[in-house]
Amino acid sequence: MDVLCHFALGLGSLSIVAAAFITGVMVGGATYRSIVKREKGGGRMMEDDGVSIVITLTSVEAMQAAMIGIMRHVQDLKQGLHARYGLLPGNAWQIHIEGACGEMAVAKHYGKYWNGNIGNLKAHDVEHLEVRTTRHENGRLILHKADPDDAVFILLTGICPSYTLRGWIRGTDGKKAEFWDEPRAGRAAYFVPASQLTQTQILGPEFAPRPMPWDGPTS
Repeated sequence: MDVLCHFALGLGSLSIVAAAFITGVMVGGATYRSIVKREKGGGRMMEDDGVSIVITLTSVEAMQAAMIGIMRHVQDLKQGLHARYGLLPGNAWQIHIEGACGEMAVAKHYGKYWNGNIGNLKAHDVEHLEVRTTRHENGRLILHKADPDDAVFILLTGICPSYTLRGWIRGTDGKKAEFWDEPRAGRAAYFVPASQLTQTQILGPEFAPRPMPWDGPTS
């Protein structure tokens, strides 16, 4: 336990330095505000005017989400939990951090409160939504047999600080034999292409995108 505590403290110090570096990188070249950026394109979720939805986190938002990702991973280490579904252990840090940033992006877009649900492995990611994030531009939405059938899963592609909403699907609709794949040994799951996702904003009136009350800090 003492070793883990020292490790966590050291990691915390390192994360502060990393956060400062991220802030410099993100703000040095341009000012990122709490906005939803629109770009032309296809094969992704669209606004009513036919443009895709790209969500950019501010440096503060990115740091908050990254810390949630770090806390999740350290908790897994403390509890002796290991990577599942064929994930490579060496990628766990990045997966936790990018996953948390993706959740933050969805919460931001829909104007929902997000606390990261530290310690609650059964909680939904953002209210009743589940978020799947991948750095691959043509990435697929991954579902596992244990995922809830009635939940709504949203796919984001990108790397912090910017993510593109690709679409959404209910668990039961994504768990079809045609989507079953095993890209590498031990990584079998349902891989739903973005082209098979619902690419509209309709998730129910309670999830209509809300304008942010303020632009937030620029750094």
